[in-house]
Amino acid sequence: MSSVVMCDEGTPQNGLYHLAYTIDEVCKITKMCKQSVYNAINSGRLRAKKMGARTLVLPADLRAFLNGLDDYVPTAEDRT
Repeated sequence: MSSVVMCDEGTPQNGLYHLAYTIDEVCKITKMCKQSVYNAINSGRLRAKKMGARTLVLPADLRAFLNGLDDYVPTAEDRT
């Protein structure tokens, strides 16, 4: 399987346009496990599309989900 690079809609990667990502591709891009991705979809935080049995995530929806995550704020323990 080839490596997946996050790209904006309409940006070609290896000559192909990524208009949607599979769950496996979302996992590779974000380093999230499948259960976390499905939890985000089922909670409504990550929009997804269905085509038959396949679940697809649009690049804009993945980007919106990631941008909506809380910022990491280090605690005093993290600084030591």
